[in-house]
Order: sequence, then structure tokens, then C-alpha cells
Amino acid sequence: MQWPAGVSGSAGLPEGVAGWSWGAFLLGGIWAIGNRTWIGLLAFIPGAGFIVAVVLGVKGREWAWKNRRWDSVEHFRRVQRQWSRWAVAIVSGLALIGGMIAIGYGVYEAHAGNDLWRGSSTSGDEPQEQRPATDVAATRAWGPVMVPMPRGGCDIEYGDLLRTAGLYAKHTEVQGPSDADFRGYGCPYRIHPPPGSMLPWGAVVSYRSAREAG
Repeated sequence: MQWPAGVSGSAGLPEGVAGWSWGAFLLGGIWAIGNRTWIGLLAFIPGAGFIVAVVLGVKGREWAWKNRRWDSVEHFRRVQRQWSRWAVAIVSGLALIGGMIAIGYGVYEAHAGNDLWRGSSTSGDEPQEQRPATDVAATRAWGPVMVPMPRGGCDIEYGDLLRTAGLYAKHTEVQGPSDADFRGYGCPYRIHPPPGSMLPWGAVVSYRSAREAG
């Protein structure tokens, strides 16, 4: 293809060629391949991507004009506008998907230890799986929470106290007494982590209580 009259591929740039290129900045090496601007392949080198992207954003249009043949300045500008639109659409789409994944993961973490989703209490003599309190909501923004002491000598509503404090109660009821640290029927004991421990908001605290046989 020959250069059309009035269109230069030399150092002198026609009006409308130079300027910032969003396509080159956002798509980097992909834009470079499409525009035969091979220096832009440096964008694929780890650690150099952002610097190369800025350079391409500033100089990309000029290099693309010199490295490819174009029917006219308008043809060049039309193609570069299409690159910019695709670049913005692709980057925006990826950002939206990433944001949705982050929100979904945050919701899952917030409720992963929520006993209301799995039943807030269990009964019987079967040993219950103990989930480490630090597994849940370790990065919640509400800050640390102290595991409260039971109210009085026998707090049969200790689970409600835990939930009020922003913690999730994992209650195991056994037919007792069967443990050396038994404190009385309905009383919480074997509290883990123990009262006074600082935990992230939403962490799991497990405890036991006993019911009379028969």
C-alpha cells in the first residue's frame, strides 16, 4: 500500500496524530502487536509494565503512525479510537468482575462461621468439631472483640451474651455431669478461647453445658 498524498510517515506528524493513547496505555503489549510497535512488548516484562504503559500512552500514537501504513489521518484516528474504546471496556469489565468476586468472598467470610446458618446449638453426647476462632472474619473492619465472662456463677444464656458481643456461639450440650470442670446443669464451661481473649469480630467461641440424665 502506498502513502496517500499529503500523508507523511516521516518525523513530521500530521495534525491529529500525536496525543495520549488510552489503548496503548491500558492494553500495552497487545496494542503494540496490533500496531507493530515492537518496543511495546517490553510491557510483558515483570516489573516494567507500568513504566512501559506510560511511555506507550505518551508516544504510542506517534510510533503507530510511523510503523504502519494508513489510508489517511482519519483512518488512523478511527482505528486508535477503536483501540481506546476496547481498552476501556475490557479494563472496566475486569475491574467489575474483580469487585464482584471480592464482595462475594467478603460476604462468605462474614457468614462462614455464622451458627445461625448451620443451627446455633447441638445436643447429644457426640463430640463436636471445634473450629478455631481465628478462622472466621479475621480481617473484618469492626476490630477486636473480647470474649465475655459468663454473668454470675451460672449463665444459662451465655450464647446470647456471645452473640451480643459480636461473636458466634458454638454450643455443645452433653448429658452430664461427665467432666471434671462441670459447673452445674445449663452452666457454660470449657469456653474456648477463654473469657478475656481478644478475637476478630465474628469469630467462633465454643463452649459446653450439661443437661440432667433422663
